[in-house]
Amino acid sequence: MIKEEINISIVNDLQSLRKIRNIMLRPEQPLDTCIFPYDEVSIHLGLYLNQKLISIVSFSKQELDGYTNFNCWQFRGMATLTEYSRLGYGKKLLKAAVKIIKDKDADYFWCNARESALNFYEKLNFEIISDKFYVPISGPHYKMLLRL
Repeated sequence: MIKEEINISIVNDLQSLRKIRNIMLRPEQPLDTCIFPYDEVSIHLGLYLNQKLISIVSFSKQELDGYTNFNCWQFRGMATLTEYSRLGYGKKLLKAAVKIIKDKDADYFWCNARESALNFYEKLNFEIISDKFYVPISGPHYKMLLRL
């Protein structure tokens, strides 16, 4: 039996991160659609399994309407390769991101969650704070918020 080596760390190779975004979040779209706003100021975190990048999330300090007097951080581009999904890796990665922003005295962590991911985030105590809205290419989303 092979021992599972998990490492969560900063992703410096943005090309690898964008490839996972492309595979999981923007299939059949050009790779340049995986360059997201605020990538240049974001923290890019990855979960490596036996030195292979399998799960990613990017986050940065971003205001949220209605919460402008608070220290808010937005995450985006959360994805885990299909063959590793539903095994707890995304949860581990998101919890590591929460720890990082708590150390930066964040009040809230928020995202624009795909409708298909609502259950995942709700299990991690995120709450829906918006009506459904549509993101081009990606489809229906909701704003979700975690109070820290």
